[in-house]
Amino acid sequence: MQRANDFVRAQPKRAEAIFVSKLGADPAFASWSMQRVHAILALDEALLRSLQSQANWAVREGYVAGKKQPDFRATTRAAPLRAVLPNAVGLPR
Repeated sequence: MQRANDFVRAQPKRAEAIFVSKLGADPAFASWSMQRVHAILALDEALLRSLQSQANWAVREGYVAGKKQPDFRATTRAAPLRAVLPNAVGLPR
């Protein structure tokens, strides 16, 4: 993931071309979205809150069966990322 992020930052036009050719994205959309991408590898509380919010929405709207909410904090392991990029993790140990 970090190498991909580095590539997007270093060669945005090549990354855009790959986005179009490999994923079939519309060139105008690819250009628009690549100008807004923030290629940063991180794991923090904001990401976990966002995942939780999306899970709540999916349950509320009936896109997933059952009513049990996933516990992303219980299933997320920061140690592998912390071992590679210690500053990328904003979660307590």
